[in-house]
Amino acid sequence: MCFQDAANNTRSSAHGAVEHVEAVVSTQSTGKIERTIGDVETKRKYSHVDLIHMIGGADLERGSNVAGSRGYFLTGPGVHLNQALIQYATQMLASKDFEALQTPFFPGSNAFRELVSCSNCTDYQSRRLKVRYGQTKKMGESAQFVHMLNGTMCATTRVICCILETHQTEDG
Repeated sequence: MCFQDAANNTRSSAHGAVEHVEAVVSTQSTGKIERTIGDVETKRKYSHVDLIHMIGGADLERGSNVAGSRGYFLTGPGVHLNQALIQYATQMLASKDFEALQTPFFPGSNAFRELVSCSNCTDYQSRRLKVRYGQTKKMGESAQFVHMLNGTMCATTRVICCILETHQTEDG
């Protein structure tokens, strides 16, 4: 189901996406190529999957065990590249007068607050990951699922509040 707004020359679908009325809507197999930019003919030796694995930037096996066949975890250089792209995008938008907006964990108050947390998630995560301890089935007893902890190393927006409040001057 689509809704069209003639005044703004846009249309929106039931899933909430807003598109210009002239935007091409099709599938990859039936879509018409409107414009090609860059070299699309050169075949590369490695795929992005090969390359991210080669630099140690993703753990594909554990990711697919958790999320399914196309799941992955970014690791090491992959995490840093992801963060660099986030910085690039936000800085580029800021240069075009967009204002970044992110809500804090808590507003300023005259109280101590939690900067990190650690919760016992019991065994619901370890069942999915099949993380066990104890005797194996071969030894006659079943292994037990471990209880996993969900720990936040650093709640960055909370630390930002601490840094700002601790190092403020008379002028701010």
